Amino acid sequence: FGTYKSGKQALYTHSGCLSRDVCYLFMIKDSEGDGICCRHGDGKYVLSFEEQVVRNGGDFSARNYAKFGTCPEPSASPSATPTIHPTK
Repeated sequence: FGTYKSGKQALYTHSGCLSRDVCYLFMIKDSEGDGICCRHGDGKYVLSFEEQVVRNGGDFSARNYAKFGTCPEPSASPSATPTIHPTK
């Protein structure tokens, strides 16, 4: 939702209506590369969707990601068995 300046005791809140049928990717980025907690205070974030906490924290390096909503599950194995000889 934007770029924020550092500041002690700053609270930023964003809310909106999101469709349940979409896969979303949340990314939090720290330009200093040391997360938003620990070194310069006790910063943290909370990402909620459908009244459930999806991800929270503050101890990360440069970026932290979270998928939420209706997202396809990754497949557990390849869909085809590899062969030694290429097919035509």
